[in-house]
Amino acid sequence: MSNTNQFDWVPFYRKVADRLLDFKDDRTELVSKVKQIFKRAKLKLPTLEQDNAIVDIDPFTFFGLFNKTSMKPANRVSIITAVAEVLPVSPPIPVSFDSVPVLNPLNATFYYFIDERGEHDIDELWALFAFALRYADDPTAENKAEVSRLFDLAIGKKGNGNSKITMALYWIAPDTFLNLDSRNEWYIYQSGKIPASVVQSLPAVETKISAAKYFEIAEKLKAYLQSDGSRLKNFQELSFEAWVLSQKVNDAEKAQKAQAEKKTKGAAVADDNVETVHYWMFSPGDGAASWEEFYDAGIMAIGWDEIGDLSVFPSKDAMKQRMKECYDASKSYKNSAHATWQFVHDLKPGDIVFAKKGLHLIIGKGVVESDYEFNADRSHYKNVRKVKWTHKGEWAIPLKAL
Repeated sequence: MSNTNQFDWVPFYRKVADRLLDFKDDRTELVSKVKQIFKRAKLKLPTLEQDNAIVDIDPFTFFGLFNKTSMKPANRVSIITAVAEVLPVSPPIPVSFDSVPVLNPLNATFYYFIDERGEHDIDELWALFAFALRYADDPTAENKAEVSRLFDLAIGKKGNGNSKITMALYWIAPDTFLNLDSRNEWYIYQSGKIPASVVQSLPAVETKISAAKYFEIAEKLKAYLQSDGSRLKNFQELSFEAWVLSQKVNDAEKAQKAQAEKKTKGAAVADDNVETVHYWMFSPGDGAASWEEFYDAGIMAIGWDEIGDLSVFPSKDAMKQRMKECYDASKSYKNSAHATWQFVHDLKPGDIVFAKKGLHLIIGKGVVESDYEFNADRSHYKNVRKVKWTHKGEWAIPLKAL
């Protein structure tokens, strides 16, 4: 491991969790303290309710305030320092956040806004929080049964899935609860670092895993980690190792892709700095319904606004997982994830785009002018690229191109 303070966040996070229990029945006071925290940290309060008219908050969303992908380290420390002062929680303030999983900032509440959430959604999250802490301290069958019941309720809600619920439990009791986000899932099932005999004994991960299967995975992995056969000894070490290894794999894949693209430029010295232009087909909405708007605005856009900023997902599998959580868990979304991945990562400025209507009609041609952009403030078309549309009209797609 990197240093002796590597997991010094663990005792501090537990102190925060214990302190939050005092607000279980006084959430108005907790909302007030959240506002004080961000005022003291001199940071803008994130959106926690429609128009930020906050009337309630759950403890996992509170933890999400300082565990987000886009957060600068200095801002994280500022918020945590303010948390310690306002709650209050006794120091020391953690200096390392190795193995701490983070939320997509565009899906950082564990509840839907007031007009869309159920009457008891936030109450049930508080109950899961309280029983999870109780089970971590006293792992009786009765406590486990209650955590399991509340786990299934929480993960079944729209917008919540394996990553969010399991990372939330891991934040507050990482010695007990396994974080089952996309990196850890990949490490456990696909990296080859966990013995095949252990992997084969684990149940398959479902889109919204049941508490029974989640506990089976966590308990079997803990038994392996505590055995003589494992170099890693707990869930914190496993999560950190998964993060390091997945970063190496992602970086290697990016380097390999860059090298492959470089080879396509051509052998001539004169072409050495010329990027290859790729050609893409693009459907501007069902039946090209958005074509006129796209043409006038000089953009191309892709849907999936509900899953947020597409660039934060580390893989197509992570995209598919989020699509299932937000839309229909019964669908595979394989092609959809591939298309969104290409829209974010493979298109580049200078590429040529043909807008099409149906299977047999081209209605426009343009040149991509920008990288992928996400704008959460747009009322629609949040996932876009700027395009200089150079042609507008209709012509048939040649049969041999179909």
